[in-house]
Amino acid sequence: MTRDMSPKAKATTFYLITVGLCSAVALALRSQGQLAAVIAMLTPAVAVLLMQLVVTRDGYRRSGWSGLGVTRRPGVRLATAALVLPLGILGVSEAVLVASGLTDVHLPGLPGPLDLADLLISLVVVGAFVFAEEVGWRGYLLPLLVADGRPAPGARVGLLHGIFHLPIVFLASDAYLTEGSRWITVPVFLGVLTASGPIYAWLRQASGSVWPAVMAR
Repeated sequence: MTRDMSPKAKATTFYLITVGLCSAVALALRSQGQLAAVIAMLTPAVAVLLMQLVVTRDGYRRSGWSGLGVTRRPGVRLATAALVLPLGILGVSEAVLVASGLTDVHLPGLPGPLDLADLLISLVVVGAFVFAEEVGWRGYLLPLLVADGRPAPGARVGLLHGIFHLPIVFLASDAYLTEGSRWITVPVFLGVLTASGPIYAWLRQASGSVWPAVMAR
């Protein structure tokens, strides 16, 4: 296929492939929602490979991979911000809930050696799946929307990221957003991802790397 695609055309094609793959996973694993949700996290990375190797063929040149922000390591400042920002937001949220009386403070016990090993393994596994998502959203799609020149690319990627999950939400059973009214949980879910999109975008653009966004997730 052609290399002469505009950023908008590349972004649209990438997104359609990603949502198509996610929908196929949701339909194939309708009765195994949690498994479908995990496998769906891999589809943005698969879509990047299809774009790079089949659609645009940019991946056959070394320069075609450099824009993904995978090989560039973030500076200490951005890596620290990626870790501190989510903890700060979580801390403030929990403090508001405690102050409102809706919940109590529960401090977990210190992990033992075996628990710590399990935690480290879980972080590595979860990190790999998060990377598979972020290399698509902030690695591939965000630079295309920035190049397209329309306003608020970070928020737009966040919204598109949220919409991407909806086939799993509505087609696969017991995946997530299973409690409460979907008329409330789905808009809140989309709102949270849209609002957090500019934060992930700032981490990506300020560092030139996708890794701060992965760490923040």
